[in-house]
Amino acid sequence: MDEKYYIFVGCAEGQFETENHEKRAYANMFVLSPVSTYASDDYRAKGFKAEKLKCLNAGVWQDLTPGELCTLYFDDKKTVMLATSKGEMISLEP
Repeated sequence: MDEKYYIFVGCAEGQFETENHEKRAYANMFVLSPVSTYASDDYRAKGFKAEKLKCLNAGVWQDLTPGELCTLYFDDKKTVMLATSKGEMISLEP
């Protein structure tokens, strides 16, 4: 797989309290993605990295199931605006 993909593993939504005691909504999704293939004398990595990503709202992941491969679309602030399924599942069973 040459194009960037993510494995959706979970999500969280709710409210947090700001320093001004205001309630603000949040929506986060949790994904696994392949690590960079970059290598140097000082750096090597392989496998996947776990990421918590800020989402526009909870609707971003509404059609995804944990273990599903997806493509993510970001805005200029790196917020996930849209997540689409690639139609493949990865088993998350131990």
